[in-house]
Order: sequence, then structure tokens, then C-alpha cells
Amino acid sequence: MPDIYSAVMEVQDMSANKLIGFVSLAAVVITVVTSDHLPIYAQTVEDKEGWNESCRDAGFEDGRNEPFNDVTYDHCEDEATGDKAYLDGFVDGCMSIEGNTRDVCESATDG
Repeated sequence: MPDIYSAVMEVQDMSANKLIGFVSLAAVVITVVTSDHLPIYAQTVEDKEGWNESCRDAGFEDGRNEPFNDVTYDHCEDEATGDKAYLDGFVDGCMSIEGNTRDVCESATDG
């Protein structure tokens, strides 16, 4: 039959284990909350900037060498301001050709 001291020590050991478990769980939750959401936001911002830059570059190349591409414009529209990036790039590319004016380049975007 266990003595009182052994029983008290066993209860204290269980309480210590529960406390350690709780602290460990809290540390994991804090780590996930603080390190998981912020990088996702930062990654989203970087992805959006990369998307817009890619759309602007595509627009610039089309403006220099090709007609306005409605399919690319619509695809760029999948991300906010991507369509504007393509349009701005197209006009800038078109205007980089000697003799083209803004009016001529903007009218080239009218489908």
C-alpha cells in the first residue's frame, strides 16, 4: 500500500507534467500565430507586386511589337491592378516607338 508521501509526490508529478504540457502547447500556438500569418501577408504583397510587374512587362512588349492582347489583359485582371499594369505597360511600350503619340497608343487599346 502506497504511503501518503508517495501519493502526494505522484499528484505533484502529474501537475508538473500538465503544466509543462500546457506551456509547450501555448508556445506552439504563439509561434504559429505570430510566424504563420505575417509571412503569408508579406508573401501575398510580394506576389502581387511580381504579378503586376509581369503584366506591365507583357504590356510593354506587346505595345512595342504586337497589338493590344485582350486575353493577356483579362488574365492580368485576375489580380487587383494587374489590368492597369498591362494597360500602362502597353501604352509605355507603344510610346517608346518613335513617332507614336499617347492618343495613338491609347486608341490602340480600344477593342
